[in-house]
Amino acid sequence: MVQVAVNLSETLQNFNFDQATIAVAQALPSGTFMAAAILLLTTIFVATTGDSMSYAIAVVSAGHDHPHTAIRAFWGIAMAVMAGVLLYMGAGQIGVLQQFIVISAIPVSLIILPSLWAGPQAAFAMAREQNIIK
Repeated sequence: MVQVAVNLSETLQNFNFDQATIAVAQALPSGTFMAAAILLLTTIFVATTGDSMSYAIAVVSAGHDHPHTAIRAFWGIAMAVMAGVLLYMGAGQIGVLQQFIVISAIPVSLIILPSLWAGPQAAFAMAREQNIIK
């Protein structure tokens, strides 16, 4: 068995976690297979996350549980285009996309803030209607 030494210190100091992940995967037994498996699983994760996000936005914008496919596709394409533009503006660096997520989370959190008050009130009202509490 051949042991391969992986020097990750420079890669990690430059915050190149994607390169570090592939380097570690390739250093494992069946390294090429492991790297391909990581890429496949990451792609599936991103696709399912994007699909879930487009569904959630479509449900909110449509106002019911079964939004039209065109609405769902619109939101999925809009998010993909926005991510592509941000990655292009940041010269392919994921940091720009991360900064956008943090900045956009601030106004969204202000919109969601009232639900911290309304949520428990709705739960108590439902519990009273179902005679769980009096």
